[in-house]
Amino acid sequence: MTVKRQKIERDIGKTISIPKEVLTSCSVVTAVGRTEITVDGHGGIISYETTHIRVKTGNGCVVIEGSNLVIDYYHNEELKIVGCIKGIIWEDI
Repeated sequence: MTVKRQKIERDIGKTISIPKEVLTSCSVVTAVGRTEITVDGHGGIISYETTHIRVKTGNGCVVIEGSNLVIDYYHNEELKIVGCIKGIIWEDI
């Protein structure tokens, strides 16, 4: 996406109060302490182990690292991961 287009989308979003993630392909990743992560606007699970979970996002993927990781729930737009979270890594695909 070009810088000009990003600026236009940001300006439109500010003008009509639309969140940035709605206008772009950004996912929202929310961490609650070190035990829970929610990914809103994901593109599916790429890989799943109890030590790491790789989730496709609009601009790459996010890797959740830890131990005893479990997918608590999975819906079309949102998923929740619980366990002992040790790190969050963003990767380009």
